[in-house]
Amino acid sequence: MKYKPVKDRCCQNKECRDHRKFGEGNIIRHSMYKTRQGRRRRYLCKTCKKTFCSTKGTPYYRLHKSCSDFDEVVQMTVERVGISSISRIKCFSWNTIASWQNLACQVAGEFNDQNLKAPELIELQADEICTFAWTKKKPVWIFVAIEVWSRMWISKVVGSRNYRNIKTLLNQVIDSCRIVNPFIFTTDGFEPYSWAAKNLLGSICSYAQVIKKRRKNRVINVERRLIIGPSQRWDNFCLNQKIPPQSTPHS
Repeated sequence: MKYKPVKDRCCQNKECRDHRKFGEGNIIRHSMYKTRQGRRRRYLCKTCKKTFCSTKGTPYYRLHKSCSDFDEVVQMTVERVGISSISRIKCFSWNTIASWQNLACQVAGEFNDQNLKAPELIELQADEICTFAWTKKKPVWIFVAIEVWSRMWISKVVGSRNYRNIKTLLNQVIDSCRIVNPFIFTTDGFEPYSWAAKNLLGSICSYAQVIKKRRKNRVINVERRLIIGPSQRWDNFCLNQKIPPQSTPHS
């Protein structure tokens, strides 16, 4: 019996020339097999003659629990429920929950790399967050770059607060975005940002620093400094955003 090609499946063999290519007409139904959750389908790639199951290439592959259990754990993780709490709710071991979370992060990252299109840079913001892992003696910094208009987190770097990590952050931005026109780039007053903007971005952006002064955990003053780029472009941007420019070039 000849089966019709399956359009919504692709070959999962990394050595196959049709690896992860949909709509090539090379995938057909092969057989069925039994699992704890019921019967599942196997598929055959006519190009490499390899078979694979229906969960191959998904986070459910070789999962010894039901798919709904995995989905519930991921959903609770998104809702910021702790690993220990999830372990008690689902009656699973702590290590199982942790490994599922790592698997979900890995699959989500691969999906973003394959499906997200590079946004056009219009307004870029970079900032860093200080956190602690195990001990407060060794703080860990999380650097992030966000394209404001599309609300997309373009890149992130975890490590020390130094020039190298900021350089890595901006290089990721350059590699993953489309730069059609000069864009607006804003950061806080951390000096390595200014160095990186001058040496890596140059004339393709108008770089400004937004410095907030705080007193008793409240913002009492906001100062905006134009570092790179024509003041007219920065003034027009501030006018569109309805904010005071304070665009005197920083000396």
